[in-house]
Amino acid sequence: MQLRFFIFAPLLLTGCIAPTPYADARRRTGMVYILPGIEGRSPANESIARGLVLGGVLGEVKIFDWTTWTGTLGWYIHLADVERNKIQATRLARAIVRHRKRHPDGPVYLIAHSGGAEIALSATELLPRSLPVEGVVLLAGAVSPQRDLTDALQRTRRGIWNFHSPYDVAFLVLGTAIFGTSDRQHCSAAGAVGFELPGHATEETARLYARRLFQIRYDWSMARDGNPGTHSGWTHPRFVAKWLAPIIRDQVSRPARPVIPATRKRRFQPRTGARDSRTEFYRSDLTLLPCGDAARRIRRQRQWSRAARDARHGKTKPVSRQLHSAATLTHRTRTRSSGG
Repeated sequence: MQLRFFIFAPLLLTGCIAPTPYADARRRTGMVYILPGIEGRSPANESIARGLVLGGVLGEVKIFDWTTWTGTLGWYIHLADVERNKIQATRLARAIVRHRKRHPDGPVYLIAHSGGAEIALSATELLPRSLPVEGVVLLAGAVSPQRDLTDALQRTRRGIWNFHSPYDVAFLVLGTAIFGTSDRQHCSAAGAVGFELPGHATEETARLYARRLFQIRYDWSMARDGNPGTHSGWTHPRFVAKWLAPIIRDQVSRPARPVIPATRKRRFQPRTGARDSRTEFYRSDLTLLPCGDAARRIRRQRQWSRAARDARHGKTKPVSRQLHSAATLTHRTRTRSSGG
């Protein structure tokens, strides 16, 4: 008992166990659940999370590990045990409902890789229509092309994005033909050939598919972002930042024209106690980019420091007159841009 106290006392004093206000603010901004494949939590899933942060996703990113290590053949159990996968989908659906009730204004996205596609679709189908998710992104989904997406599409606000590659032969063509897909069909998976309209589809279902299902086939231009079209290529952080993060940020409607991240990034740390919001700085865990008033303030400080340096070396007129000229020019620029 004393040993437990000495282990956990520093954590309690530093507040490491209790959630921080910053984490709660991220949850209010939005939530992204990443569902791994049948291998469970791996560097590939963490790579997706890192790419979302690099792409500017401000909400909380959480890896929902639905797998359980059950020995050497655990991967096959994760693929073929339908009843167990339904239980895991119910767990995810309950977590989404709890989050939506606590933060009704925060959007929820699901990103599923490989075998996690069936968990994501089943969990979406279990949600009440009053608490839908914002969208579902499938990366190399190991589900059959004929799987009915009607109920899942009706419980999303924006739709479902299916990224598929015909070059994923080893896993989603031969592998699913031999071992089957997550919905127990022995055929090429939708992550290789895309989804098809169900044979019993009505006119309303066809319109729903056309409006909310976005199928993105692999293009060789994606290779420049680290995705060679293989099974794990979709998880490269540079590809995620360029093609998936814009979907979460709601800056583009379709990822066919991705928003290219800025290549020149300068590090600026705000002053102690300064306001750190989206109007002052564009925040991620790795970079702070100035914008708006912060950028103008930094430019003005650089102008004044440059004028002082030149005055010390006798290159220009006295520093007081030069600073006055710089301030007058800034005032005229602001007046002209505001129309005054």
